[in-house]
Amino acid sequence: AAHGVKQRFCPPHTQAHNGVAERMWNTVVDMARAMLQAASLPKAFWGAAMKHAVFLRNRSPTSALNGATPFSALMQRKPDLGALHKFGCAAYVHVERASRKKWDAKARRGIYIGHEPRSSTHLVFIPATSTVVESMHVDFDEAVSGLSAVQVADPFDDAADVSDGFALSGDSTGAVGQGESAIDAAVDEGEKSQVASAP
Repeated sequence: AAHGVKQRFCPPHTQAHNGVAERMWNTVVDMARAMLQAASLPKAFWGAAMKHAVFLRNRSPTSALNGATPFSALMQRKPDLGALHKFGCAAYVHVERASRKKWDAKARRGIYIGHEPRSSTHLVFIPATSTVVESMHVDFDEAVSGLSAVQVADPFDDAADVSDGFALSGDSTGAVGQGESAIDAAVDEGEKSQVASAP
């Protein structure tokens, strides 16, 4: 209410009474679907794609606000777009010295699945361990995207199976299940592997 937001209710099964919200929902779904297709990611990533679509939409100009963005209208400042990257691209998360041995790799290869605005960090899915890592120290390769592009053994988990919980070949509709649960748990419930910031 402090920001002029009011909660209103409409009768059940009458979407026409809530036309603006229904139209926006369809727009966000279309954006998320397009990002999944462009990145060749399975449907298990739909939750992360939806969150990233909303993140982008809130930072995009709209005619309803005379060309301003929803973010700037609410926060009274321009959004910082310097941290935006291509959804689904290859990402390399830095591994701190305390977490690796001398000859271990200095980065873990994963997939960029969004930005965490509350901490200004990046969310990277590590296929080898089916975990989501939150870190500020990430390098990106936007020319490469999709699970197949990063389907390599994790140097920190020799026994890991990249395809665990996902359908990586043929019809990817079987990806929902264990893979979707792992991603949703990591992104939505905050059960993310924290990567300590460098001093």
